[in-house]
Amino acid sequence: MPHFFQSLQRFSSLMVAVAAITSAAQASSHANIAVSGSPAARHGALMDAAAPASGETLHLVFALSSSRRADLDAFVQSQYDPSSPNYRHWLTPDEFGVRFGASDADIAAVTQYARSQGFAVTQVWPNRLFVSVDARGADAERAFGVKLHGYARPQSEIAAGLPSTFHAPDRAPALPPEIAARVAGLFGLSSENAARPALAKRGLAAEPAQSLAAAVPLAGLSSPATPSTLAAYYGFDKLHLHGFNGDNQSIAIFSPTHYSTSDFTGFKAAYGITGVTVTEVLVNGGATSFSGEDEAALDMDVIAGQAPNSHIYLYESPPDGNLQIWNKIAADNLPVVSCSWGNSEQELTADDAASVNTILQQMASQGQSVFVASGDNGAFDITSRTPSVDFPASSPYVTAVGGTSVSSTGAETGWTKSGGGLSTFFTRPLWQAGPGVINTSSTGFRQLPDVSAMSDPYSPGYYIYTGGSLQIYGGTSAAAPLMAAANTLIDQGLNGRTGQLTPILYQIGTDSAKSSLVYNDILQGNNGFYNCATNWDFVTGWGSPRITALYSQIVPTALGPDPPTISLLTPSSAPAGSPSATFTVTGTNFTASSKVLWNGAALPTQVVSTTALTATAPASLLLTVGTVAVTVTDPDGPTPAGPLTFTVTTPHTFAAGLQMISAPYDYTGVSFATLFVNPGVKIATWDPTLTQYVLNPTAPSDTFHLGRAYWVRFASASSLPRLGTPAAANTSYALTLNAGWNMIAVPFNTDSPMATLQVTSGGSTTSFASAVTAGAISGTLYRYDSTLKYYVGQTSGALTPYEGYWIYANHSCSLVFPSLN
Repeated sequence: MPHFFQSLQRFSSLMVAVAAITSAAQASSHANIAVSGSPAARHGALMDAAAPASGETLHLVFALSSSRRADLDAFVQSQYDPSSPNYRHWLTPDEFGVRFGASDADIAAVTQYARSQGFAVTQVWPNRLFVSVDARGADAERAFGVKLHGYARPQSEIAAGLPSTFHAPDRAPALPPEIAARVAGLFGLSSENAARPALAKRGLAAEPAQSLAAAVPLAGLSSPATPSTLAAYYGFDKLHLHGFNGDNQSIAIFSPTHYSTSDFTGFKAAYGITGVTVTEVLVNGGATSFSGEDEAALDMDVIAGQAPNSHIYLYESPPDGNLQIWNKIAADNLPVVSCSWGNSEQELTADDAASVNTILQQMASQGQSVFVASGDNGAFDITSRTPSVDFPASSPYVTAVGGTSVSSTGAETGWTKSGGGLSTFFTRPLWQAGPGVINTSSTGFRQLPDVSAMSDPYSPGYYIYTGGSLQIYGGTSAAAPLMAAANTLIDQGLNGRTGQLTPILYQIGTDSAKSSLVYNDILQGNNGFYNCATNWDFVTGWGSPRITALYSQIVPTALGPDPPTISLLTPSSAPAGSPSATFTVTGTNFTASSKVLWNGAALPTQVVSTTALTATAPASLLLTVGTVAVTVTDPDGPTPAGPLTFTVTTPHTFAAGLQMISAPYDYTGVSFATLFVNPGVKIATWDPTLTQYVLNPTAPSDTFHLGRAYWVRFASASSLPRLGTPAAANTSYALTLNAGWNMIAVPFNTDSPMATLQVTSGGSTTSFASAVTAGAISGTLYRYDSTLKYYVGQTSGALTPYEGYWIYANHSCSLVFPSLN
């Protein structure tokens, strides 16, 4: 019973407050008090057509005041202090709201006022610091005592990626005193400060997709980065090798624009990425424009390339929905967030920045790791060209990621457009300390960036898929999602949340031994105002991180020895019915415990070296034509390496009678008599030096060799087991031709077009056609047709394996079959 009366008393007090607010809302507007958040337009030409229509819906946000926030700064600091009992004890959004948000009475008063004005309350956010409402333009003008105008944006801002028009009130909005006392700001009446992306496109066409898998030396990046070359350069590859690919991890992308599902499908297809998934989260109905679609592609492609099994959540909204997106990301509480959008602090008011910064502080308390591009305008504001930094990169609760250039030799320098400098909104946080941080330019305010990564679109740039094809892009918009992907792999290793990464980055930077292991300290370059320097600087922060080393500083469990990898099977096929098949597996990191698996079953394995294993498949596994998955397992490996494909083939069959034949395999060490179950069969080959046939030749041995042709008479049809060594596809084969007639064969198990053949003569190599014209060789090759029983000439088309050919050379030279690759 006492509890009932206490609840009734609280309810009565609440209703009195609501009634007072409703009465105040009906009072005359002259008593209203102006509130911050939606100021009049700073510049721009009036353009009535851009003004919101009276019935158009505006998405507005009330920022609420709360006396409970008094100890928020100290609490968040304690969560990152190893000596505090709050260390790494993350809050949920609801827990944050209960501890630091507005009271029930204040929320009830503001929501009741909004409804009394004809607004629809769409969300009281869990942090209890923001209330979202939808209002018709006419209702908003009446309630807040403003007139909404449309404006044409200056060309300099349009060139910077902002919409061509915006709307704004003619004065600051005003609220009844009882509401104004509960409201820290009202946002959404102005769309002037829409965020812009920080990306740069190279003005060159991309190379074809089929050439993208070409190897690039680890020492540098001589062509635009692909997922694999980027992984090798920054050290993601070792984490991938140990099974850290973002499995069961989620990443949020701040994206006030649409993305193209077909483009993302194209990127995944180009690089064989199958595990990543995407969920679109629509805020305020989702994006209204495809402007900036390439930014979404850049963010998603970079993350998918380095965290290929992660789940990406793309938060989309209209251009003026920034505050709503941040509230939604905080409410959903995903562990890692990437943002490539922002504004120069000179474009914003302190209230604009403070409202978002409150949410970013909430996210830090929840253990969310946020990475923001530092900007692509060097040390300057994009329009006024005065020193400035971008927000939200300047927030003390995010990791600001700057940009570098990477040469073909691997040298990394500061990118000339890397955003960096001093905030005018936020003081330098306590964790921002270490060698180089306090310098002659320091003012006591937040300094940017924290770390950096490759951003220069020309040195070398990133391949992304946008507009229906592969294109080359860059910008700190690429560096931020790259660091977000790195944090995702670290979270996977922790099986938990890293939280805000910046305090850890500065702890590492303060320790010279750790810093030298983790950071590539970038000493060359500038951003137009500041120069790179030893340790921390305003161009690249601490430099670029070595991702595996960073992982090892944060995750307590050691990675252990590198697991095995496999790259080649030799041979990779055997005919059905063979008595056995012995093959070599080429790879890395093999140990005495390594085992070769045949569709998951272990084969007898011999460890030849750390890079080679041999295994034998018995006859019982070679009965059925088809493909087999060959993998290698090792106790140190998280999963088996591979698979590579071994093919059990239908044996090649030669018809009965006289044949001029060859085999695209080398059978050194296997006598001819053992190759065919056909007693009495003899072979003969042509010796051009003796100008006569040799029966059952012994030099070379009595067997088949790559590139040579033989005469054989079979009493009946005979099959050739493919137990020899195939020609390496990445090797060119030069067959020596003596003056006169020569018997040759295709060394590869695939057709070789005559147009691709080359001839080396007198130290120079020319095309086959040029050699014919020069008189080095005859342009007609002859094969024996066993059905017609005479020779057939060939001057074009393709030479086929298992056939033998005559070719005439006027002098000694070499016939070259180019590499299949």
